[in-house]
Order: sequence, then C-alpha cells, then structure tokens
Amino acid sequence: ELGDRPRTPSYEVVSLRPGDAAALAARAAAIYAELARRNPDLLMWARAEDAESLAACADEGLLFEVLLDGEPAGVVAAARDDAHGMSGFSVEELCLDADRRGLRLAPGVLQRLVDELPAAQGDVLWGTIHPDNAPSLRNSISVGREVVGGFAWVTPAGLRGMGA
Repeated sequence: ELGDRPRTPSYEVVSLRPGDAAALAARAAAIYAELARRNPDLLMWARAEDAESLAACADEGLLFEVLLDGEPAGVVAAARDDAHGMSGFSVEELCLDADRRGLRLAPGVLQRLVDELPAAQGDVLWGTIHPDNAPSLRNSISVGREVVGGFAWVTPAGLRGMGA
C-alpha cells in the first residue's frame, strides 16, 4: 500500500545508491554525534546503527547513501524482520546530514526505500520510534505508516535507559 500512495515533493529530488557498510556506519555515527551535541538526551533513546548491523542490511541490498540532487545527504537502511506480529521490513537507519535536515526530505527518502524493498503481498514497513522523536514519527505517518503499538521500557533504579 505504501508503494501506491502519492509521492511527496521531495521524492523527485532524493535518490538512493548502494553504500559501503563501514563508511555509512561512520557517517551515521557522525550524524548522531552532531545531533547529540545539540540534544544530549538523544543518547538515551537513539544510537546510530553500527557497521555489523548495516552490513546485514547491505547483504539484503537494503543499505543506501541518500542523495539530494546527486549529492550525499545521509543514510537509510532496512532489513527483513518478521517480528511483533508483522511480516516485512524494519527501518534500521534513516539519518540526514545537518544541512539537509528541515527540508522535508525524509518522506521522499522513505518512499524511495519502499521502492527498493523486495516486498511480497502483505509485507509491511515497520520500525520502532521513540516518543521523543517527533520528527521521525511525523515523517513515518506522512508516507502512510501507522502507529500500531508501543513498548514501555523499564529500567531498574540507578541504571541508564535503553540507550546505555
């Protein structure tokens, strides 16, 4: 169904090209480090995917460098993941360079990713988005993804949260 939805304006200016797991892991780590300097709480609920995780995405043909008008703009990756009562693909990474954020590119990036998925009838594109990550939630909803559930992370007193 996501593939049949109207394309957002940013779809026309973004594209994806397969990327190297180690290089894109370093790129994602740098993007998250910059984000964390502006918002230290980010590290409590978000971390960049590492080279091993992105290599697994690459093995499935689902690791990409995001391009804006042919120029590097970020990283997006997915993986086949049948979990939580859903069959399909999980968004493993979607991060944009600092100078590319706020341009409403992410909906087009997600739509380009959907185009790359070797999806079968009934497959979904899912992911876990922390409630403090309002931009990602808005992005996901803007392309037709739906909120279908939630998790409550319980951390024992004195220990850091899930990002530790």
